[in-house]
Amino acid sequence: MKKIAMICIALVCISARPAKDIDRERMNRDLEVSKSILKTLLSAEGLSGRIAVEASYVQGYGVIFTLPASRGVVRGFDNNVMVFPAEGSMIFHDTLPGWIESHHFATDTAMYQFRTRRNDGAYDKAARDADAEALRESIRETARVAADAARKAMDEARRAIERERGRGNLYGSAATMRTATDYEKIARTFFADYGDLIAQLKPEDKVVFRVEMQVSQPWMDESANQGGFRAEVSRADISAFKQGSLSKEAFDERIIINNDRARRSNDLEVFGSIIHKFFGRELSNTFFVDRVPGYEWLEGYGAIYSIDTYSSYTRGRDFIFPTQGQKTVDAAGRQELIESLYPKFREDIMDFVLDYGRTLKSLPEHEKLHLKIKITECKGCNVPAYLEIIADISDLRKFDQQKISRDKMRAALDIEEI
Repeated sequence: MKKIAMICIALVCISARPAKDIDRERMNRDLEVSKSILKTLLSAEGLSGRIAVEASYVQGYGVIFTLPASRGVVRGFDNNVMVFPAEGSMIFHDTLPGWIESHHFATDTAMYQFRTRRNDGAYDKAARDADAEALRESIRETARVAADAARKAMDEARRAIERERGRGNLYGSAATMRTATDYEKIARTFFADYGDLIAQLKPEDKVVFRVEMQVSQPWMDESANQGGFRAEVSRADISAFKQGSLSKEAFDERIIINNDRARRSNDLEVFGSIIHKFFGRELSNTFFVDRVPGYEWLEGYGAIYSIDTYSSYTRGRDFIFPTQGQKTVDAAGRQELIESLYPKFREDIMDFVLDYGRTLKSLPEHEKLHLKIKITECKGCNVPAYLEIIADISDLRKFDQQKISRDKMRAALDIEEI
C-alpha cells in the first residue's frame, strides 16, 4: 500500500505541475502574424523565390524566427533510399524495406533505391557498390546542372535589378544569396516596428531572427555556400523603445548582431544519434524516427532537439506499423492503435531522457535539455500534436551521481503536451 501511495504521489507531481502562464493559441497566432510580416520585409528587400520562415517559442528564452538555408543534408551513401522532394531538402532513409515505391512520392520527386537481389533481403555487394557509384555520379551531375542554372539566374538578376544582389534555385528552393547587411536591415526594422506584437513575452525574454548557415557538401559548388546570420534583442529593450525611454540610436546599440555559427559538441551529436537508434524502426515498439534529429544549442538556455515521430506507412488504403511487426490496419484501426501507443511512447521518452540525458557533459549545470517532439500525424486522434520534455542539467547530474532517486528525477521533468 505504501509503495502504491508513493507511485501515486509521483504521478501527481507530474500531472499536477502548474500550468504554463502562456496562452498557446494566442502565442501561435502572434507567431504566424510575425512570420507573415517577416516574409513581407524579406520580399520587399528583393529576396526571390519561396520564402519559408519558421518560428518557435521557447519557455524561459523567448521566440526564434529562422530563415532556413537552402541545403541538402548528406549522411553518407550507404543509405538504401535517397529522396529529392520538390521543396528542396534531400531526405535519406536508413534500411527502408522493399515496400517503398515511386507512387508514395510526388510525381516531381526523384527517387533512387539500391537493388536487393537475394530473397532474404540481404544486399548483393557488387550490385550495391555499382548502384552507390551510379547514385554518386547522378547527384554530382544534378548538383552541377543546378549550380550552373543558379549562376546564370544570378547574373541575369544582377543585370536586370541592381538592388537584387543574387538569386539561386538549387533543388527548387529559394537559395538566399543576400549579405549580412541586408539581413541586419530587416532585423532592425522588424524589432523596432513589430517586435512588441508578441504580447506574452516577459521582459527578460529574447526576440531572435536568424538565417541558417549553408551546409557545404563535397559534391556542391563552393559558390552555393552561404554564411549564417543572427540578430537578437530583449523584450525589455523593445518595450523601452516603444515607451520612448530609449532612443532609436540607443535601441540599435542594444541589438546584438553576429554571424550565426552554430554551437556544436561531440556529446550533443552523439545524443542525437542515440535518439535515432533508440527510437528507430528496429528498436522502438511505439512510434519511430527516421533520421537523426537536429538540435540548437542556445547559450544560457541549453540544447533543443527537434524530433519528428511516425507511426506507420501506407500500402494502398492500409497502414503498416513497422514497430508492431508490420501490423496492417485500416484508417480507423490506425487511429485506435496510435491512441493506445502514445502513453507507452510518452513513458519511454521520459525514461530515455533520464538514462541518456546524463551523458551530456558539455552543457553547463544552469542549462537545460529540451526535446520538442512532433507526434505522428493523426487527425481526430486523442493525442497531442507536440510533446515537450525539459530537464535541468543540474538535476540530471545529481541523478547521475545517485543523489536523487529515479522517481524524483521523473517528477522533476517539465512535461507539456500541446
